Amino acid sequence: MRTVRYQRIADDLRQQIADGLLSPGDRLPSEQRLATQYGVGLPTVRQAIALLEGEGLVDKRHGRGTFIRVPRCRVQYRDDRHAWGAWEPTPEHVTLRTVRTLEADRRTAAFMAVPIAAPLVEHRYATSLPGNAPHIVVHAYVLPELLEGWRPDSTPDPWADGIRRQLIAQGVELDRISERVTARPPSAAEAQTMDIGGGVALLEITRTTTDTTGRVVTAALLLLTGDRTEAVYTRSTCRPKS
Repeated sequence: MRTVRYQRIADDLRQQIADGLLSPGDRLPSEQRLATQYGVGLPTVRQAIALLEGEGLVDKRHGRGTFIRVPRCRVQYRDDRHAWGAWEPTPEHVTLRTVRTLEADRRTAAFMAVPIAAPLVEHRYATSLPGNAPHIVVHAYVLPELLEGWRPDSTPDPWADGIRRQLIAQGVELDRISERVTARPPSAAEAQTMDIGGGVALLEITRTTTDTTGRVVTAALLLLTGDRTEAVYTRSTCRPKS
């Protein structure tokens, strides 16, 4: 298959990144300078840069130029965190929580197994490094009738696990936590809020928690930047004793 000019330019820049000739945070030469260097027109250079941006290798910053993408701090979402005690915050990550009452729309109604327009309480958690956009955003929903005597954690954890602990403390007998993990492109609003560059997917985890009667008591939608997150699930291979 014939390689067109913009692909050859992208290949060359990609190799320079791999070889360390272009380092994270470096600014690429201007589009005009690259066009002169490779003997092509500006549209060809822009196609090459768009290809690298789509691969998550570069970031275009309006009015500043194109920069080699800087690897970001990675976090792990682990299923064995349910065995942990109280959340221990780290100075590197800050989690902000906001709470509001809303009526269930079609999606949240299906999520919580309640009628459309049923009242719900939403806890929104946004976790970021100081001075940076959130890399974890969680929307957690709870049935209002379960909030009597509610004492929110003074230090909210990124994953909304404090809600589960509160339900247990109030005597709700939990039976099952189900999670579904998918990857998808971010919406324009999500990309802006979470500073997600071109070519980077959004990791979406939908989590529902049911009690021993089969009622969904809380559910959460976790949004995590795909270039900074690992979802780790561990299961024992031991057979139960007869």
